[in-house]
Amino acid sequence: MVGRGGPGGLRASRLSDPPLRDFYQTFRPALNTRPMPQRYGIEKTPEGTWDIVDVFTGLPVVEVGVPLIDMPIDEADDLVDLLNCRDREHRGDT
Repeated sequence: MVGRGGPGGLRASRLSDPPLRDFYQTFRPALNTRPMPQRYGIEKTPEGTWDIVDVFTGLPVVEVGVPLIDMPIDEADDLVDLLNCRDREHRGDT
């Protein structure tokens, strides 16, 4: 960022300059945090149904012995939200 310097000159602003320092101190926590990636996603099948997959492995998700595949979009969307919420709580990222 460039600010006005002495007689007709320009100088680079620094994080220690009051306006930037105040901004940085206010938003530093947000700047240093990144949301955890979502563990689960949905993929459309060639038949037009939807599967819930583990985005880290690419494999369909199996819950209590049931593969979460061949679902309508609204069901898959609701389930993937629940699974990602449970995963965030499990990892401690509420």
